[in-house]
Amino acid sequence: MFVGPVAGRLADRINPSILSSAGLGLLIIGLIALALVDESTGVAGSLWRTALCGIGFGLFQPPNNREMMGSLPPERSSNVSGVMSTTRTVGQSFGVALVGLL
Repeated sequence: MFVGPVAGRLADRINPSILSSAGLGLLIIGLIALALVDESTGVAGSLWRTALCGIGFGLFQPPNNREMMGSLPPERSSNVSGVMSTTRTVGQSFGVALVGLL
């Protein structure tokens, strides 16, 4: 919530590929840290790991979306936005279903 708007503004000044890669790297580190949580991990330990994932995703998503939206002609932006939204929703649905299945 806090990082996304900042990352969107940074994507206009910094190469979006570098910014997205840095965000993806932080997200991966956060996910690995979450995978290492055990019963001795306290609330604070879980919170900083989750926050790291959120910061990483917040750095990844806006520049990535900017590049996807900017790679097509402006008259196709509504189609691109719809496809991105549909893809995100389908991925979230399948992710929840897969976790439930496991």
